[in-house]
Amino acid sequence: MNICLVTSSYPRFEQDGNARFVRSIAEAQAARGHKVHVVAPFAHQVRPYPSPVRIHWFRYIWPAKLGAMGHAASLENDRRLRGAAAVQTPLFALGLALRLHRIIRRWQIDLVHAHWVVPAGFLAAWIAGLNRKPLFISLHGSDMYLVQRSALIGGVGRWALRRAQGITACSPPLAEAAIHLGALPERVHLLPYGADPTRFMLEQASPALRWRLDLLPEDHIILGAGRLVAKKGFDQLVRALPRVLAAVPRARLVILGEGPEREGLERLIGDMGLHGKVFLPGSVPWSEMPASLAACEVFVMPSVRDVAGNLDGQPTVILEAMAAGRPVVATRLGGIPLAVQPDRTGLLVDESDPEQLSTALIRLLTCDEERQRMGRVARARIESELNWSELARRLDRIYQAC
Repeated sequence: MNICLVTSSYPRFEQDGNARFVRSIAEAQAARGHKVHVVAPFAHQVRPYPSPVRIHWFRYIWPAKLGAMGHAASLENDRRLRGAAAVQTPLFALGLALRLHRIIRRWQIDLVHAHWVVPAGFLAAWIAGLNRKPLFISLHGSDMYLVQRSALIGGVGRWALRRAQGITACSPPLAEAAIHLGALPERVHLLPYGADPTRFMLEQASPALRWRLDLLPEDHIILGAGRLVAKKGFDQLVRALPRVLAAVPRARLVILGEGPEREGLERLIGDMGLHGKVFLPGSVPWSEMPASLAACEVFVMPSVRDVAGNLDGQPTVILEAMAAGRPVVATRLGGIPLAVQPDRTGLLVDESDPEQLSTALIRLLTCDEERQRMGRVARARIESELNWSELARRLDRIYQAC
């Protein structure tokens, strides 16, 4: 089958972690024998890399470094559309629509699958309709947040959802929101993300992260990772650390990532006297994530619903930590409970509750046997169920049923 994936974000170079899950889905579909094409916006960081997927980068602005659409650049703190992105939207829409139309005709595409309902889903619905091709849309989080809070964006989002033959959502709240906006319930499918068990292996931890941060072998690393935006809740993790240190003095918190909340986190770390206990080393290349995850004892994702009401769909880094055999402490929010099973693969806590968060971390840091048992079960769940091959197989079933 010839499949065309339409997306506003896609890895621009080999080690780019941006929208890596879309690449993983595309390549898993190619491994099942499909001919997969990807339509994504060109950016000045784009560099060719080997892939079984054919990537069609479309240009919408010159020079490309002025581009403000897609690749995690369109939203300010994941809450509102940036002014530059709003101005460039018509150019983006025209560029994507023209390229998608040509690809459908030239490569005899059988179906179109859009990632994020806006902007890709709306434009894909329009062009797929003109070419009489079935449309599928995958919902990931911030797209539905915008649809629910903007009259204009909400209108185009509803139009696209009602025209899709199938819709996948990585969390129950996203699935419910789609139905509330007019999608037919029988066309909405809950589809959790996955991880690659061959990439994130159970292996002895690399000392690279400890060397980089000058940490000692006896230090217990608590690792968080993600864009430094409000909905990740990393401030709650910093607030939880003093109580953890009282019970586990050698605990050290490392948060990987960059974003607009960095300055606020640095200020909070200073105000709480946690210099030397909390580290913000920035983003790491995709190739270093397996070693970084293997270096920690516990992975933590303290996601929250931010002040504007935005929340995570299902952070894929949680699944990658599970693939690395690490137990996860996370909030019971969005699609996180679809991955983290309490007392089996990790622990779930209420959002914005540093005391619960610290209690869960102390429990795992002070009980080696329980921590290792949860890590083994987490790894087994990735191998058997929550992996990209299984997701691609389920997608095929959804395509066929629709």
